[in-house]
Amino acid sequence: MTGNGPYFVDPKYIGPQGTGAAADGSAPFANQVFFNPGAGTVGSLQRRLLSSPSVSDYNVALVKKTRITERQSIEFRADFYNVFNHPSFAAGSPTGAPTDYNINSTTFGRITTQYYAADGIGPRVVQFGLRYKF
Repeated sequence: MTGNGPYFVDPKYIGPQGTGAAADGSAPFANQVFFNPGAGTVGSLQRRLLSSPSVSDYNVALVKKTRITERQSIEFRADFYNVFNHPSFAAGSPTGAPTDYNINSTTFGRITTQYYAADGIGPRVVQFGLRYKF
């Protein structure tokens, strides 16, 4: 975490333009570790070498049933999605394109979005329900 936001690559390895590699034909910047392969050659980085931080998402539900009569009851329910309100950062654009992994992108190494779980939950959400069964 820096003053400019979260990164998954140390900012000292990112150039002044925000890219991970200097433009072709220009001198490398200080601490440059990523380079574009030469024309007609294959680069030496393996696929999917970079990954964003891990995702942790904890959901909790509490239910209390109270019987009124033999056939009637009330059920109170409280659902807590992302109960610890822990932000989960994701690398990539909001459209899902992994621009943050491209060493020639100006957002290389930066975390520009927050991960939303498959249920659409990001920050903490609390939901209450009351059901009368007869």
